[in-house]
Amino acid sequence: MANSARQVTRSLPSPILIFALGNPARGDDALALWLVKSLAREISQAHAQLIVNYQLQIEHALEFANRKLLLFIDAGDKTHAPFEFAPVVADQAMQHSTHSLSPAALLQVARKIEVEMPPAFALVVSGQSFALGDSLSATAVANLTTATDFAKRLLAQPALGKWQQYLTHPPEEHPATYGRTYPPPP
Repeated sequence: MANSARQVTRSLPSPILIFALGNPARGDDALALWLVKSLAREISQAHAQLIVNYQLQIEHALEFANRKLLLFIDAGDKTHAPFEFAPVVADQAMQHSTHSLSPAALLQVARKIEVEMPPAFALVVSGQSFALGDSLSATAVANLTTATDFAKRLLAQPALGKWQQYLTHPPEEHPATYGRTYPPPP
């Protein structure tokens, strides 16, 4: 009898996982969505995987395994213009609900369920108009252009050491957690 067993190959996930977060019905909250539309070629060339969603979900922590870098892209209403690029670390005092989960809280979920956590960063683009039905503000459009150019540089050099060189402030000035500033907690 001939051996009819097939060899199954399992491909590893993309080395970079990018989360683009935002609501297109809330003006500047869609900044991350517009940014990743402009990065389609760079995302492909960097062999990155993109997840686009309104918000982070607990289940997203399962996506971390076998990754080299995580990038959370979002809009912020209290973010220094044009953007901030900061490391994200697990939030030891994690609080979450089904409607709100920060990148730091998601990292803590991964830690609790013992999923490998690669180095994580947040690229938060400064916005100012987040009301339902708003379009992108003129300020947000200008910030988006600058942030898109910056993100292209990141994806052209997908290495931890390079990304650490691009932090917008020294690491000691970054908060231990990096969460969404919109919508505000209830």
